[in-house]
Amino acid sequence: MCNSQSWKSRWFVLTENSFSYFKSADDPSPIRAIDLTGCTAAFSSDKDSKDYQPNLFELISSQRTFYLVAESAEDMEDWIRALRKVMSALFAST
Repeated sequence: MCNSQSWKSRWFVLTENSFSYFKSADDPSPIRAIDLTGCTAAFSSDKDSKDYQPNLFELISSQRTFYLVAESAEDMEDWIRALRKVMSALFAST
């Protein structure tokens, strides 16, 4: 279950094959780099879910589901669109 008190602000960087997150924009090394070749979906969360929060979206990889909250609905849609574009390009190249 998502607990709003456990959410942490992170800085994200999307490249042609990974989605990395950092503690801040100044950090030289990511906390984690998610290999997007193993991801199958990126979508906004169901408003009827018990864990729903505004601007919450999910990135599903082969190992786990990542739950992310954008600062706005527009940012959320931009991230989903960008992630899907990268995942589509990776899928097309395999």
